[in-house]
Amino acid sequence: MNKTIAVIFIAALGFLSACEIMPRNTLKDCRSQCKDSKKSKACYDFCDCIHKYGHSLDSCLEAYDMAPEDSVQAQ
Repeated sequence: MNKTIAVIFIAALGFLSACEIMPRNTLKDCRSQCKDSKKSKACYDFCDCIHKYGHSLDSCLEAYDMAPEDSVQAQ
């Protein structure tokens, strides 16, 4: 039983860390991941797409993936 729980936990942790961007539970939590992103503008747009406009995760991820990286990185 304990091995099963450990496998499920490790699989869930692996899945969550494999995602480049996630919608999170709230707009504030979603935006908290944007400051360290190479696509910070696209990240904010993604969060708005999900939390403000209620679009599907797939359409918001597609827009995020197609967005260019920021031209100037914050130091």
